[in-house]
Amino acid sequence: MERARPSTVEAKTGNLPTDMPDNLVIISTLDRFSNPDGSPGFVPRCLASVNKALERDGMTKDTAILIGDATPVGKISNIVRANLLSEAFDDKDRSPKTYVFTTETRQAVADELHRRTKIDKNVINAVTTGVEYGQNRAHLDVLIGGMVMASESPKRALAIDDDVVIPERYVEVREHSIPELNGSKRTPNSQVIFKKENGDFPPEVYERKDNPGLRSFFEHLGEKVGDIRRSKPDFRATEKLHDTMHEQLEVSLVKGAAKFDVTVPKDRKQDIENADDAVIIGATGTKAGMPDYRTVQIARTALEDEFPKTELSRLSFPFGQKEIFAFRQCDTNVDSAVFSRLMNGESVFMPWWFVSDEKISARNPYGTVPGRYRADNELLPVLPRVIEEQTGKKYLYLGGVETQALHERATVGYRPDLATVQAPASLVGNVAALEAARRLEIDKDGMPHIRKIDDNYEAPDAHSKSVFNELVGLATICHSKMFTLDVKRRSVNDSSELQHIDDNIGRYKATFDSLKKQTADWEYGNWKKALDVEVRDQLRFFRQIVEATPVFIEESKKMIKEGKYPVVEMVDASAPKTIFEKPAKSSRALIPAFA
Repeated sequence: MERARPSTVEAKTGNLPTDMPDNLVIISTLDRFSNPDGSPGFVPRCLASVNKALERDGMTKDTAILIGDATPVGKISNIVRANLLSEAFDDKDRSPKTYVFTTETRQAVADELHRRTKIDKNVINAVTTGVEYGQNRAHLDVLIGGMVMASESPKRALAIDDDVVIPERYVEVREHSIPELNGSKRTPNSQVIFKKENGDFPPEVYERKDNPGLRSFFEHLGEKVGDIRRSKPDFRATEKLHDTMHEQLEVSLVKGAAKFDVTVPKDRKQDIENADDAVIIGATGTKAGMPDYRTVQIARTALEDEFPKTELSRLSFPFGQKEIFAFRQCDTNVDSAVFSRLMNGESVFMPWWFVSDEKISARNPYGTVPGRYRADNELLPVLPRVIEEQTGKKYLYLGGVETQALHERATVGYRPDLATVQAPASLVGNVAALEAARRLEIDKDGMPHIRKIDDNYEAPDAHSKSVFNELVGLATICHSKMFTLDVKRRSVNDSSELQHIDDNIGRYKATFDSLKKQTADWEYGNWKKALDVEVRDQLRFFRQIVEATPVFIEESKKMIKEGKYPVVEMVDASAPKTIFEKPAKSSRALIPAFA
């Protein structure tokens, strides 16, 4: 039996250095360091690809990696983490400083914040030890805010989902290689969605080239549109993003393939006048592989396809070159799987992520959302617009980033609760997040606030009805399928096929019964009253988070400057480095002055 090679990485527990590089790669994760069989999971694979991408750009010495791991105490040890990450550090001397914020270190931070501030523990835990989507992201944002304020200099932070890899080779689809596209031409910032069965498509479908590193996500942060236009005169800045991905998914399900665009509108009616002074505050790239389609859309398709082994057997890859552009807002979503931001003395206080509390949803008598909201990034599409309306400051996102990010998608196979848990969590969470954005105010000192929420608060009726109808629509599919399968089974004699049909009928019935309860037995009035209370309380909770965040950032700053912010550093096992050692000074050539 082959012996495992010794780990090249050692976990050292200590405190965060008082000086950190200006470039940060941040990864939020929960229970994804390893696979069920103990082999390296999504996090080590993601990190290995990030290290190589940084190395291609010569950025390993002026970049640090921060991993927020919310895996419960007892499920993984620091020794296991180090062993799993060993594969990601094939050359530790050329790897960036890597810090893991474990459940244990995060609890220590939570205890210290409570000792210093006496703020409600539930609020503190939401941005320190919380495991929900927005909570996990907010934890690292508060930490970065403390770093920025401690150093009095900006950071450029690139958030990468743990199930994303940055491949060494860029993959795009050749023109005329997919017959279902009927001769469609390649255009800038377009991708093609096509069916993915077992195995890869023939090589003649793909064109491969070297994939850039991660510099493209950092280099324009803080620049003004006018600065970019000096080297790119045709660089466009538009009010709204033109995104056809979700609608073209429907086309691909019928025709087998479809082309979509995530770019600027063809006409220039929405181009922003006098955009030269607008600042690039964030950068995003449309990921390839398995895009994140609307959860309810995936649920609907899975129900219609009678619980397929794979939820959505579709891939998408670029179908034309990348061209950068700027936009202020969008009606769909800002792809946050690989999303960078300029974090300075103003932006660190902005509510980038919607933070919710599943205990509030659990109080809903109909159990409409039996779990965590999936709405952490729902504020991103509107935040620059709200900031400009409140302060007059023009911030834009950069799109069309050239580096390819490949989404592996953490969930494989069919999730049995997709229609009853994930879809409601996304739909209802969207209501609450957009309501939070509508109530966002920024005072004269640049501090954000959420307007007070009245006891008799009511969620918007039109949006609420659309959510209700989506859930009823899923139940309608179940009801139709039960009838269809019942008719079908009368003409089937094979026992195994009969068993399969009966199993599916049972699953449809369980889903139907659950959705019936979750929609108050189809009574919109009763359901809406419960929704109003739930959204009201979620808004009040988020309001507490927004009000407390500046305090948390200030105390985090003090803890960092005092050398008392606990963390686990992954170091070279052959020559352990002290966790207090300061990283090499980075070049600030691309960083704007501290604001």
